[in-house]
Amino acid sequence: MKIIIFITSIFFFTNIQSQNLVPNPSFEDFKKCPEKVSQIKKTLYWVSPTVGTPDYYNSCNNGEVGIPINTSGYQFPFNGNAYIGIILYSKNDSYREYVQVKLVDKLEKHKIYKLSLYVCLRESSLYSIDKIEVFFSNNKIKSKKRGILDSIPQISNNIIIKDTLKWTLISGYYKAKGNEEYLIIGNFQKNKDLQILKNKVNANIEKKAYYYIDNVSLVQVEETDSIRKILNPPKKQAQRNILKNVNFETNKSELLPESHETLDTLANILFKNKNLHIELYGHTDSTGQEIDNYALSFARAESVLNYLVQKGVSRERLTAIGLGSSEPIAPNKTKEGRLTNRRVDFILIDNSMKFR
Repeated sequence: MKIIIFITSIFFFTNIQSQNLVPNPSFEDFKKCPEKVSQIKKTLYWVSPTVGTPDYYNSCNNGEVGIPINTSGYQFPFNGNAYIGIILYSKNDSYREYVQVKLVDKLEKHKIYKLSLYVCLRESSLYSIDKIEVFFSNNKIKSKKRGILDSIPQISNNIIIKDTLKWTLISGYYKAKGNEEYLIIGNFQKNKDLQILKNKVNANIEKKAYYYIDNVSLVQVEETDSIRKILNPPKKQAQRNILKNVNFETNKSELLPESHETLDTLANILFKNKNLHIELYGHTDSTGQEIDNYALSFARAESVLNYLVQKGVSRERLTAIGLGSSEPIAPNKTKEGRLTNRRVDFILIDNSMKFR
């Protein structure tokens, strides 16, 4: 079962106080102090399951893989004195990085486990993405691939993570099939299936999405009603609704003045229905390169999101997603058609069934 997870600031507490099944969860312990990049093998327990070369940072080094200053930028660990770094996106699907660890114990069939980890985008990354995923395997993976692993992750984040200053908590639940013994972290999706945001970086630009990872945890928890709803979410409404009269100029994400009336009406609906969560989907016309269109479409969805927040709607009830020019509803050959395609549509979801 694949569980989609969300960035969360709310913790679901249970009465089980389980041990963390992830050894060396904050990468503090090492065989030897790392001397340069690409030395994940110098940590204890963690390895690369492919020929990719993740990086290991530790305060024992005062040079290119030191903490907080290193060749990648400037970042303190979430806690302790170490973290790792991996490439989750490059311009084609030919290169990805993953990290793998053998769990302290095998997972028990039908038991529920909570996975959590902290991530932070490297400040020099030109791109940020939505997929930071976890795959549980019965067997150790040892692949000669440089690209995407042919595995289906059981846990997958679906919100773009772009913070380069603060660590972002990602967490989710997994119902074990039994005997899973290895945990692999990475991005298992093809580029065409990702949400990709082009970042504004001033120097040392790297045409990739590179993330630091710290404080990985996997603990057994009791199955509560809240967790049961997460593991068995209701089917979403398939059809999305267009925000009529919410328009944008070509290559811009600023709302045109005629958009305000519609968005004020939407804000009032959300005020009157506190249980509703809204997913906003940004779109562009076919002008320009598709990588830029994805970034622009996300910015348009965020413009609507920010307008609703300014009107008093809680940020926790809103999600912005960019789809580029992949879903036109009118011909892009005419000015009118392109204006129609520069839009934002939405889905309203019962918030009592959605957890963040």
